[in-house]
Amino acid sequence: MDAMQVAASLAAAGVVGLVAHAAFAQPRDDGWPPRGKIEVSRETLGPDGFTKQWKNAMGYDIFSYFWPTTHAEPKGVLYLMHGHNVNIVFEFLRGRGVGVDRVYEGSWIQALNKIGYSCCGIDVQS
Repeated sequence: MDAMQVAASLAAAGVVGLVAHAAFAQPRDDGWPPRGKIEVSRETLGPDGFTKQWKNAMGYDIFSYFWPTTHAEPKGVLYLMHGHNVNIVFEFLRGRGVGVDRVYEGSWIQALNKIGYSCCGIDVQS
């Protein structure tokens, strides 16, 4: 898959996620990351990724991710948006099976980092 195909797939996923969220959003109390699991593994974040958590104006915890590129000639920063009732990790990292944490290695995010794009996203309140 070349860079244009990756970008088109991400754009389509973001639009679908935004439309679904706007149409079907309902209050949830399970949140992400799951309560008691604030730490994200290095396997999920990759070698350079990091997270940040803060409270929004309504007092909800918001969790963010950043996967910076180490490419010699960075091209840009992509904001990733997840679909309804899921999260950034679920949508953009590589799965390894049901109930197993998703990983950076072999993911869309790793592919984008390799071609010069940093990736960031937040798990939005829904």
